[in-house]
Parts: sequence; structure tokens; C-alpha cells
Amino acid sequence: TGYLPAILALAALALSHLIYAYMMAITLVIALIVGVAMSGRRRTLLPAVVRLAIVGVTSLAVSAYMWLPFLSNRQYLSASPYLQPWKYDSFGAPTIMGWLTSGDLLDHGRLPVLTGLLGLGIVAAVLRRTTLNVLALVGFVAWLVLYFGRPTLGAVANLFPMQDGLLFHRFIGEMELFGVFSGPEFYYKYPNGDEVYNITIMYLSRDWRGEIKLNDEHTEWGWFSASEIPEGSSPPIKPILEQFKMSFSKSNTFKDA
Repeated sequence: TGYLPAILALAALALSHLIYAYMMAITLVIALIVGVAMSGRRRTLLPAVVRLAIVGVTSLAVSAYMWLPFLSNRQYLSASPYLQPWKYDSFGAPTIMGWLTSGDLLDHGRLPVLTGLLGLGIVAAVLRRTTLNVLALVGFVAWLVLYFGRPTLGAVANLFPMQDGLLFHRFIGEMELFGVFSGPEFYYKYPNGDEVYNITIMYLSRDWRGEIKLNDEHTEWGWFSASEIPEGSSPPIKPILEQFKMSFSKSNTFKDA
């Protein structure tokens, strides 16, 4: 039972974002191992593998038009020299554990509420040790280790499928979704007559590294606090900026960004 919801959810994830579908595949393997280990019955392994295979293969078939061309044309894909190296490599265990223990990883620039809740969750999982608790704890540790990236994993990182273009920093998701914007107000007609209906997915980043480079569509850039964003922005961007101002103009979270 429950095959259809699982298949639809996985297929939708693959069609939405391949890296998170990649992560879900790893998570499902972890869930399989934890579930069988906690049950204490080896005979449950084969049925669990069969159920997972049914869901996985069917989801792959449904989303094939997305991932199959990507894999079959990988000879035309390469690691971009314009992306910062840390996006491919991540930051290593010492740096990430420093962020975690200081609260910067989950609560950068604010009270360490989420960090504290994480600590309580770990204690609760260790004390209760139900299958769900153990899965959450093992999953957290596994993804934290994977987020350490190449500086810590070393040659092990090369064993991952598609490792040559894998963005290890995505294993933590250091940006958070601000909103998905679409509708009549995002229609725009360019001076050359081109017409577009924009669908904009807006993320917030509380940390960044590297060098800002302009392309031929821009002349200058700068940092502004939420309450001091200049007027005269592109019409499809204005509603997003207004929402941003309403959310952060009274907060220092983005004061210097």
C-alpha cells in the first residue's frame, strides 16, 4: 500500500530538482538499512528491497524525460570554472562543526533556537530509540558527514555517482526558500517586443563567498539594507522587493546585504 503517493512524490522531486532527488535516493537507502536493522528480522530485507525497487523504478520511468537526456548528454557537461571551488568541495569537518557548535550553521545572526532544538532532538532520539528516532539521528549524522565534502571525505567522494559535477555544499542547503512568485504582475514586455510571463523562485543566502562578476546586461552592483533598496528596479522584480522589504526592513538580518 502507499505506492502511488510515494511514486508521485519522488517523480515530482526528480522533475523539480535533480540534486534533491539524488539526496532522496541516498536517504531511502539509509531508511531501508535502518528499518531492517531495527526490526531485527533479516527476512524483511528482501520484501523491503522489492518495495523500494518498485517505487524507485516507476518514479524513474515517470521522470525519464528529465533525467535521461541529462545523463545521456553528459559529455557536453562539465564542472564550470566560474563556480567557486567550495561549491564542489564544501568546507570540511572542522569548519562545519565549528559552525554547528557555535550556532552559525542553523541560526546565523540570531538566537540559537534551532541549534538548541537540534540538541534536544538528539537527546530524545538517543533516549527513546524508536525506529523513527534512530532514522532521524542516523540521517542527520549521515548528511552532516556528507556535507563535510571532499576536504574530509577525500577519495571516498570519488565513489559517488556523477561526483565530477556534484555540488557537495548542496547537502546542507545553506540557502532558504523565500518564495515562488508568478501571476499577471510578473508579465513584462521588453523594449525589443519580446514578452515574458516570469516565474521567479527567490532564495535567501545568509552567507556567500567569492567575487561578484557583471555580465553584459549589468553596469554596476552594490549591497543595500532591506530598507534602503534603490528605486527603479525592473517591473517584474518590484513585487518581490516589496515583499522582501516588508519581511526584513525592521530586522538586522540582512542589514549589510
